[in-house]
Amino acid sequence: MGAGGNGWLFDRTPTDRDLMEMCGSDELVDALRRITLNGLSNLNLTTRLRADLKLTEGDISQLLGILEAEKRLDAPALEAIKSGDTTIESLLQKMSRV
Repeated sequence: MGAGGNGWLFDRTPTDRDLMEMCGSDELVDALRRITLNGLSNLNLTTRLRADLKLTEGDISQLLGILEAEKRLDAPALEAIKSGDTTIESLLQKMSRV
């Protein structure tokens, strides 16, 4: 966190090394930054999209739309994520299969 030209800037980069070393983590964090401010600095592999990040159905749809447009998820993965409370690790594993 630090002062910027127009006010305060907050670093919402996850600090979990295991998470940030996984394939696709940068893309996932960038997509999450576009839709939520909730808890990204505390993001880890066991973080759940709905219960922990408090993402709504609209947020999840937006996230999946971003990842699908970037060709990071296929149709079966999209359906699996829509139907449950996916963890970050599970989402990254699905992203790495595409």
